Parts: sequence; structure tokens; C-alpha cells
Amino acid sequence: MISNDANVLFLSLFLGHVLGDFFLQPDSWVKDKSDQKIKSKCLVLHAILHGLLSAAIFAFLFWGKLNHPVMAIILVFGVVSVSHWIIDAIKIYLNRSYIWFLVDQVFHVLILAILTYGVVHSHEMSVIIENAKNLNYMVVLPIFIAYTLMLKPTAVLVGEVLFKWTEEVNSAVKNTEERVGLEEAGKYIGYIERILILTFVLTSQYSAIGFVLAAKSIFRMGDLKENGQRKFTEYVMVGTLFSVTVALFCGLFLVHVLGIK
Repeated sequence: MISNDANVLFLSLFLGHVLGDFFLQPDSWVKDKSDQKIKSKCLVLHAILHGLLSAAIFAFLFWGKLNHPVMAIILVFGVVSVSHWIIDAIKIYLNRSYIWFLVDQVFHVLILAILTYGVVHSHEMSVIIENAKNLNYMVVLPIFIAYTLMLKPTAVLVGEVLFKWTEEVNSAVKNTEERVGLEEAGKYIGYIERILILTFVLTSQYSAIGFVLAAKSIFRMGDLKENGQRKFTEYVMVGTLFSVTVALFCGLFLVHVLGIK
């Protein structure tokens, strides 16, 4: 089992990362990084800030426990500062997207995990590997596959079900006052809706599913009422109900087959 010292260090470093990336980074630094790219002085300051936070946390937790604490603190400062600068420098040259934001955060946290479990508490790595080997992949893999299916595969399936009405509905909408929504917003609403429903089914929180559907209906029905299009209303309802049905039955299937309680 992983020691409390290792977990406390990782969680403390993670907290320091959250503070440094979201609370101690002024908007002016973000803008300067976006404008100046790799030449930005704020990029350097941001990386140094993260290094100082991590070094301070490490010093607080381990001062007096190591033979050479100063060298260890300098190592933590250097690893965190340099890695944070490199990761952020790459990110600012990529298109602004939630995907790259998530990738950026994953790499930052991965560095902290490697520093904790691979360097400072290197003896813990064998425990982590052993725990990973002992996972019940007959449960983990089906659940992972189910969540993957709730994204684009189900979106494509819903599109195929609605395909025969799509052209008719588009023509009907064009004959009225045009209403332009956010690009691809419906797709992401569907993603979130299905993921939440699957999660609630797997955790037996069935009452929460009603909350999700009610919340969506309040906003969606207001839009449909204003649009005044019966065909469009029925089109949206078919898509929504089919999407929800896929998520529900997928979740119920997993609960039954895997014996989740």
C-alpha cells in the first residue's frame, strides 16, 4: 500500500499547482504569454512561481528528514520550473482548445506524480505497478468502453437515426425566422448528458437522472416554444430521447453484467 507520506506530498504539490495556475496567475500574465509567446517574461515568472511553490511545500514537509535537504529542494525547484516552462511554451503555440488545456494539465500533474513516486518516494513505484496489475480489468475496461461510446459513437448513431428527417426539418426552419445557435453546442450537450446519465446509473443515483432531464427540458422547451416549429420540436425530442435511452440501457447493461451495486 502506498505510504501516507508519499500521498501527502503529491496532494500538497497538486494543491500548489492549482494555486499557481489558477489563483496566483494574473490575467495580464496570460495575455502576455499569448502575445509574446516564448519570449514572454511572464512565462518565465509563472514557471519560477510554480517551482518556488513546490520547493516551499517540499521544504515544509521534509526539512530535517533528509540528509541533504537543500539539494533536494533545489532539485524539486528545478524540475518543476523547467518542466512547467516547457509544457506551457508548447501549449501557447497550439490552437486554443479544451483538449490542449486538459493535455497541458495532465502533463503538469504527471510531472508532480513522477517527482513524488518516481524520485522522492521511488520505492513506492513498485507498489503502484503492482496495484495497476491487480486491477480487475474485466470491470475497468467495459466501463471505460461505455464512457467512450457515450461520446462521438452515440452522437453518430443519433445522427443516423435522425438523418431521414434532417433535410425536412432544415427546410422548415429556413422558412421561418432563422435562429442561429452556438456551433456544435448540441453535440457537447449530448456528450455531457449521456456521461452524467451513465455515471448516475452506475452509482445507482437514479433520481439524479430526472434532474438532468428536467434541467435540459426547461431551457430546450423554451427555445422550441419560441421557434414555434412542430417538426423541429419533434425532431429534437426524438434525438434527445434516443440519446438518453442509449445511455440508460448501456448503464443498466453494465450494472447487470458486472454485478455493480
